Amino acid sequence: MLKIKDDFLAIIPARKGSKRIKNKNRLIVKGKKLIEHSLDAAIKSKFINDIVVSSDDQKILNLSKKYKEITFLKRKKYLSTDNATTTAVIYDLIKNYPNLKKKYIILLQPTSPLREVKHIDDAIKKFINRRNAYDSLVSVCKVEEPHPYKMKKIINGKLVSFIRGKSSEKSRQELPNAYFLNGAIYIIETNVFIRKKSFFSKTMPYIMSNKYSINLDTPLDLEYLNIIK
Repeated sequence: MLKIKDDFLAIIPARKGSKRIKNKNRLIVKGKKLIEHSLDAAIKSKFINDIVVSSDDQKILNLSKKYKEITFLKRKKYLSTDNATTTAVIYDLIKNYPNLKKKYIILLQPTSPLREVKHIDDAIKKFINRRNAYDSLVSVCKVEEPHPYKMKKIINGKLVSFIRGKSSEKSRQELPNAYFLNGAIYIIETNVFIRKKSFFSKTMPYIMSNKYSINLDTPLDLEYLNIIK
């Protein structure tokens, strides 16, 4: 088994504000708070020792009483606005808490509650085994419908191809595979992240099925998550 438990820092960002769903990160989803799905999966990982939660929500910070093995840090106000990026939050955390710095960062967003520990550990293993060829790993899911070639935009009142020069008239079998970021797992070498301020640098794809790729963003997503088995 890989012996890398001291090399990874898992970061779980949990901002209080949300435009579409109020207090999203602590809503009850499939029997527990949304954020707890990510907390529990990170704790169960064979390859993660250190986990930190960044939040401006006091009720989430109070979970430190339950999850004593996790570090909970109060997020600064300017990093808690609608315009603050997750990248900025992570950069600030690494720069201002050097004692937390590890060789690799793994970002686990609470909005992916169906992502399981098996996905986390499999992604880590694949990344570590190919780390000489890649700087980072990002989870993706295959696009079923609509395929990007079938998407349109409106210019001067007329429908035109969203991707210039790509026809939507091809059969499904002729279309190339396309993938979208499902938001479940991001891994990167810490020094590369500090330098690039991005998770995209010689990036390895980690393909997940649609079944585990629901990203909670709208009230409809919440309804779906609570009815599926």
